[in-house]
Amino acid sequence: MTKTLSISTSTYSIFLKDGFFDSKDPSYNTKISMYLDLIQIYGFRASQIAMDIKVVEKKSKQTYMADLMVYNKTLQPEIIMKVKLPGQYDEYINQQFTTDLFELGQLSKNTVRYLVLIYPNISGYIDQKDVVVIDYIKYKTFKLWKQKGFEHMDFIPMFQS
Repeated sequence: MTKTLSISTSTYSIFLKDGFFDSKDPSYNTKISMYLDLIQIYGFRASQIAMDIKVVEKKSKQTYMADLMVYNKTLQPEIIMKVKLPGQYDEYINQQFTTDLFELGQLSKNTVRYLVLIYPNISGYIDQKDVVVIDYIKYKTFKLWKQKGFEHMDFIPMFQS
């Protein structure tokens, strides 16, 4: 028997079929899974979460992408997330991907609490993802975070937004 769940927001329609998203792209599946977790587990409203955000630095015109961004009640970014392919944490951790995440934090006017790297399980099953949470209040730069041995949490701490 097939179970289907449909969730719609003003921007996205999300369809689940037997615990899987209707997509062959595991990073997209994980992005949607995280979106749902932010609502169902962390209590954010759908209106506080945006997907596929492009941020352009004014002086250099450099473009940065966030896969998910969570805003507080005053619409300031609090959590910035990027999703990458399964099993590529070691490859990405020292590359531009991670420094871009810190750049997004710096462009956010010091309102960000956490930077989050998400790696989907190859299966694409909604509960199978690896999460690396960086305390941006503690580590404002990639260099400092690297010096401290890439200290991170495996979950997003619960907090009042």
